[in-house]
Amino acid sequence: MLCSGEEELRKAMLVRPNAWVIGSGPKAERITRLRSRLLVPDRIRWNTWRVIAVYSDEPIIANRFFMVKLKNGNEMQEKALVTWLNTTFGLLTVLANREETEGAFTEINIGQWRALSILDITRLDDEKLSSLVRVFDAYADKEFKRIPDQYGDYPDSIRLSFDLDFLKALDPGINKDRAKQCLIELYKRLGITLKTWIDNGDQSL
Repeated sequence: MLCSGEEELRKAMLVRPNAWVIGSGPKAERITRLRSRLLVPDRIRWNTWRVIAVYSDEPIIANRFFMVKLKNGNEMQEKALVTWLNTTFGLLTVLANREETEGAFTEINIGQWRALSILDITRLDDEKLSSLVRVFDAYADKEFKRIPDQYGDYPDSIRLSFDLDFLKALDPGINKDRAKQCLIELYKRLGITLKTWIDNGDQSL
């Protein structure tokens, strides 16, 4: 089980169980059926979170995340989806559809997750899917900075290389220098937007 949603558990995309549930009978069987490797949050605090979606090498349950199972999905597709959700493009998709509660908090229920316009991983060919899995594996244990600190005039180097590697995985022929310039410009604008929104929303930050 992944218990709690403290910042310590959301520094990287790959998570590991930190608690174990003991039991037997119908209730335990139901819990076992709910387990998944792909987890998405029910609430996001933008000024302390570092990644959005997380992945476990073994199926687990969680009390602060939704346990997601892809229809006819497999581990490669799950890793590819976690990768996309944690790119700047995935983050922007969540931000654009957020439901603010207070300050830097956003609530997002399972219905909203299902309604998001996300990367259709089922339409990716094997080569692109494998490339995205390699991106996930390369960054799975890397610790990202807090989301607002990933953007601005001096973006986080891990954020920039992660987004670039994601783009190259989808299009190996991409102009890397041009893509880097565009991302840096996007990061500057997003940094201003996040700072303005968070500072205005919660004066205690």
